[in-house]
Amino acid sequence: MVDSYLVESADGVVLIDANLLQSDVRALSARIAALRKPLLGAFVTHAHPDHLNGLPLPTGDDVAVHAAADVADTIARIADAKRAQWQPVHGDAANTADRLSGAAHIPHRPDPKSPSQYSRM
Repeated sequence: MVDSYLVESADGVVLIDANLLQSDVRALSARIAALRKPLLGAFVTHAHPDHLNGLPLPTGDDVAVHAAADVADTIARIADAKRAQWQPVHGDAANTADRLSGAAHIPHRPDPKSPSQYSRM
């Protein structure tokens, strides 16, 4: 499983990667809340579910999520296969890849048919 990293500044916090398991994501979100600073953004380092599955909980509707263009493209390409692999194990929590495909912001519940909901760098 991946570790998540929080980079704290005077102005807020940036999240690097999010966990796969919802219990870990809840603990991560609690840690962010305990800092009492806004979450300014999130970055995904690569397209494995244990780096992105937990993004919707800490980022909500208003926090931009970013990745390199090749990472965003890979997420879009493998989303269906990863969902099929993880859905039986994690239920609806495995649908995060639907939310991660390609423009400047990942809404909490975007239209899965929308081609681009992931910031490309």
